[in-house]
Amino acid sequence: MRNARRLPAAFALALTLTAGPAVATTLVLVRHAEKATGDDPPLTPAGAVRAERLATLFEASPLAAIYITDTRRSAETAAPAARRSGVVPQVRSRRDAAEHVRTLAAELRKRADADVVLAVEHSDTVPLLLGALGVASPPVLTDADYGDVFVVTWSGATGVPAVFRLAQPAAR
Repeated sequence: MRNARRLPAAFALALTLTAGPAVATTLVLVRHAEKATGDDPPLTPAGAVRAERLATLFEASPLAAIYITDTRRSAETAAPAARRSGVVPQVRSRRDAAEHVRTLAAELRKRADADVVLAVEHSDTVPLLLGALGVASPPVLTDADYGDVFVVTWSGATGVPAVFRLAQPAAR
């Protein structure tokens, strides 16, 4: 539990380190939390705890938007942040992952500077979205990777992104 309390402090530090001197747009990009099995599965109890922890990151940095995919696990991961912030998630289809990533990256680039945005994605689309935003050498995520929180900032529609990778501890 002690590590769970450190995540908001690390998030604040990441915002400071990546934002630089200019006002910047900040994207908090995560893979959905731990899921059960089956077609369009819900979160597991550990995934629900992770989703609640994720929502605590935005207590000092209000959300301007939340983007989720059309899956139950993405919606359930974003639900605590949406409930606490009062922001209604914008649902995007991921049937064509490449098109999904292209359109989401373009929309994110159009956001106003100083916006803080949450996007809940998947193990295949997190690296693609990071790459589409201009992050050099995006990481590869496996089916077992649930704890990464990517804080990506940029200024202006063509600004070069800075990225900070945080590890959210597993639920116990």
